[in-house]
Amino acid sequence: MLERLLSTDEDCRCEPAFEGERLRVESDDCPGLGRLAEAPACRRTVVAALEERDVESVCTRAAGFERAYEDGAAGLLVAAGRFADAVAFHDEDLAERARSDPLGAARVATGRGDALARAAAETGLAAFLEAGYETALRPNVGPTVARSRVATRPPPGATLAERYELDTGAVVRRYGGDGLDTYHLTPAEHRLDAEATATLAAAYRRLARGGVTGGERAPARA
Repeated sequence: MLERLLSTDEDCRCEPAFEGERLRVESDDCPGLGRLAEAPACRRTVVAALEERDVESVCTRAAGFERAYEDGAAGLLVAAGRFADAVAFHDEDLAERARSDPLGAARVATGRGDALARAAAETGLAAFLEAGYETALRPNVGPTVARSRVATRPPPGATLAERYELDTGAVVRRYGGDGLDTYHLTPAEHRLDAEATATLAAAYRRLARGGVTGGERAPARA
């Protein structure tokens, strides 16, 4: 249901561009906001771009927030791009599905037991057969004006054991699970709502571009 609300295959307006070993995706004008776990249309845009080449990370930006898909999340997206490129000659319908629903395409391919199954294995997509988008595409999120990024979801199977706030305004959550506690820190700036974060990002861009003059008092006029 959430996927259908956020995006459809016709309305993604993300703009991807390669920057070294990163795929940067501007998603301000996209209804799906570049949320790759929830928006199939945004996934399609990203995977289609990754048919061209591999990257180490994918970063989407919208409303003053950046979502960084790294490590395993980037691995899934890259594998999906490789798979879509590899199978397009044999089965264009499956390649198209792999762009928006790579996990579903992987399950179909491995069930076929032919060249498509080999492609899923060779591209690395088969390694994600047991995954779900919520956990496999778990980004590190933060305001574009900040350097810190935090995972917005706890590790799979973790249970919230304690929550408290620091003097700085940051929030600490302690999760228990598998015999090892995990601490999740949310900095104060990450607690701003979307409107406030977008305003902060706009002010930052204006200052960075020299749009405010006036010497030492310029920041106050941003």
